[in-house]
Amino acid sequence: MKSRPFTICHMMMSVDGRIDCAMTELLGDNEAYYNSLSSLKCSSSLIGRATMMSCYTNGLRFVSSSQSCIGQAMNVARLSDGYTVVVDTHGTLNISSAECGGLPLIVVTSEDAPADYAAHLTQLGVNWMAVGKVAIDLPRMAEALSTKFGVERLAVLGGGSINGAMLAAGLVDEVSVIVGAGVDGRSSQRSLFDGLADDGWSLVRLRLQGVARVGAEAVWLRYDVCQ
Repeated sequence: MKSRPFTICHMMMSVDGRIDCAMTELLGDNEAYYNSLSSLKCSSSLIGRATMMSCYTNGLRFVSSSQSCIGQAMNVARLSDGYTVVVDTHGTLNISSAECGGLPLIVVTSEDAPADYAAHLTQLGVNWMAVGKVAIDLPRMAEALSTKFGVERLAVLGGGSINGAMLAAGLVDEVSVIVGAGVDGRSSQRSLFDGLADDGWSLVRLRLQGVARVGAEAVWLRYDVCQ
């Protein structure tokens, strides 16, 4: 069995399962979300491209002038006890720092991402890996996080597409959800797990681990994923 981190998807959502960051801020009980995240003892976290762009970059996109692709490659620039891992399949994030949230970055792309994007990251001193020809090979990513970067516990913090992709790949061990006291209701908004194909769909079964009231109005649900 290949090595990979123990992985917990930890999110805050409305009662109807929406996870828009601006909306969840309005739910209140955000301190309960961060306190519960801390209690999970995950020194590293993983977020998707959209979350990184909206929360941690200036919103600009990286513009490539390269005709060549990265290919299968990796750059280990800095080892640490914890990391912020960001999935950026096509190499479009305008990364300007080797850290995010006070932790070293690990940027994960496909092998088809532009070569000058990798060069840009290397110049900044950013850890990166290119795994998977067109789409990111998530199991290979998880194995590399464990064997190359020493990640033992990983918190997946959204958005819905990366949550869904990690779940579909069988890489989520636990689902941890803070349900805030509010309803979003907008059909345009992402849900907790999104993007799974309709063809060949199979229900992912969960086993209830615990329920607790946290903060003033929120509920913390924890489930083991039945593998």
